[in-house]
Amino acid sequence: MSALEPLPERIRDSAHDQLVAALLNIQNSQAITEDALQSRSRDIQSIKSLMQQMMTGLGSANTNFPSWRDLQNLQFENLDSSNFTLIGQYPSSMSNAVETYEGIYLGRDKVAIKVVRSVAANEASFCRLKRECNVWKRLWDIDRGKHLLPYFGFWQTDEAFPHLVSPWPANGNALAYVKQMGNKADYAGLVKVQHGSTRGYPEGNPYPDPRKPYSQWTRPANPYGLPAGRHLPAVPRGSRQMGVGLVCR
Repeated sequence: MSALEPLPERIRDSAHDQLVAALLNIQNSQAITEDALQSRSRDIQSIKSLMQQMMTGLGSANTNFPSWRDLQNLQFENLDSSNFTLIGQYPSSMSNAVETYEGIYLGRDKVAIKVVRSVAANEASFCRLKRECNVWKRLWDIDRGKHLLPYFGFWQTDEAFPHLVSPWPANGNALAYVKQMGNKADYAGLVKVQHGSTRGYPEGNPYPDPRKPYSQWTRPANPYGLPAGRHLPAVPRGSRQMGVGLVCR
């Protein structure tokens, strides 16, 4: 048979069938691949949803006042930052001096982690904060958390700035609390908080102003404020100075 002669019909039909079969195989392979990708995408979405639920669960961790008391022994410790997990990437509140982040301690207690950006983390700040721990402990012994929200402790190892840890104040500062609650706000409690702030502080130590952003409000307590930063050298915002040897003599 000459190369120019047409192929017999039987051969043409067979070639056509083979071509159609090959195209069907390709189509089926594409469909299988798409199904696999869609299944993988659904699995990824399920995992992300599960992780979100887990983070939400961490965010609603136990914040009852009795659990705060369990952490009071930490007030004389330089805290281990690995025991704390931040919730979210951005601070929940911030000022020129302090950024406050939500965090979880040991997967159980919701805490506020306050990054004091107005103070450089060095040996001087470490020694000063160790002295402040004694003040916090004395205040706790006087007030027992009735009016003043305690600090658990701090850390600054390998950090540019000191990190202070306290219970999470769900209602923000006093002004935010009043704005949120309106006529339902505990105004008598606010007066007691300020009374506890002014009377509870040892002589010579500044007390917190409940109107300030760092004086965050949780019923019935107000935090001790940040007296440690008043007499320490400031550091420009955004600078990154690593902590030095933390040995206080």
